Amino acid sequence: MIISTINGVIGLNAEVKQINNNLKLLTFNVAAAKRKNQQNEYETIWVKCVKFFNNDNSIYNIEQLVKGAKVSVSGKMEVESYISKTNEFKAILKLNVDHFELIEKNTMQQNVSTNNNTLNNSASNNNTSEDSDLPF
Repeated sequence: MIISTINGVIGLNAEVKQINNNLKLLTFNVAAAKRKNQQNEYETIWVKCVKFFNNDNSIYNIEQLVKGAKVSVSGKMEVESYISKTNEFKAILKLNVDHFELIEKNTMQQNVSTNNNTLNNSASNNNTSEDSDLPF
């Protein structure tokens, strides 16, 4: 058994699927950087993360597992193989998650709310002399 910890960025929002009456499946992909050479060039390694849980259990912070969020995930690493549409053998890394931790929320969402607050503040303060010089 290979136990791994991956620190990276979520590629797409996490999904929860109902497997049966008592079991749900949480899935999301994490992009991690791997050093490619000595010139500090990196390549992206994608890891498919899965976690099974009972309907009785809730997963803390699941709504924050969105695209762009930085996470640390740990669990049992596996290689999953499949045949592509072009009949090529492919393999992906899959992590059966035991633990995950949110390192940083999606900065894009934080920037949007910050920009909205800035816009709201500037709209309410439109009596300044600088605003009268604007052509619009």
